[in-house]
Amino acid sequence: KGIKFEVENNNLRLISCDGFRLAIRNETIEYAGEDMTFVVPAKTLSEVVKLTDDDDANITFSIGKKFILFEIGNYRIISRLLEGEFFNYKNAIPSENSTKARVNVKQLINSVDRASLLITSKIKSPIRCVFEDNTIKISSTTSLGAANDKVSASIEGKRVEIGFNNTYLTDCLKTVDVDEVNIELNGPISPIIIKPLEGDSFIFLIIPMRLKNEAIQNW
Repeated sequence: KGIKFEVENNNLRLISCDGFRLAIRNETIEYAGEDMTFVVPAKTLSEVVKLTDDDDANITFSIGKKFILFEIGNYRIISRLLEGEFFNYKNAIPSENSTKARVNVKQLINSVDRASLLITSKIKSPIRCVFEDNTIKISSTTSLGAANDKVSASIEGKRVEIGFNNTYLTDCLKTVDVDEVNIELNGPISPIIIKPLEGDSFIFLIIPMRLKNEAIQNW
């Protein structure tokens, strides 16, 4: 319903989450005032995005006790802030990992898309990913058949076999502005973390889906 803003030390951190995934974005901004946190309705931010002509458009926002004012060019949007406690997202992010994979974003998206051809809105199934031997093996099995694909990756740590909602995985990958990402895992039932190779400009967390005890095909 809303996105949390955390403003401190000329850094803007945006946090959004639902029951299955978490997204964090950090950006350097020009800011005069005290550190603060507040939650803006998602619908308001959707309207703000529609008014930006391009990625370089400047957006100015001013904060009151209960309202926020956005200024984009000749437009102004005033919105009430959301009240109440926001999800404690920091506790949800794993501090350690047993497996780390470095992978090309475009190649991973294409591989997941190919393995998702048998998944539809009516025929749902998790994407099965196996991280081992510097390869991410990706597959799906539905009543329509089976699909297998794979992508090369630099993998350190234990072998992991894990399931995902294919849309949740590609949604986050399509928004990053880097060529490669690190994927951190901690077993088949713990959330995965997707980060840039350096810095913390973004963090994505995805809750995995439990897999049926099906035999994995070798390919």
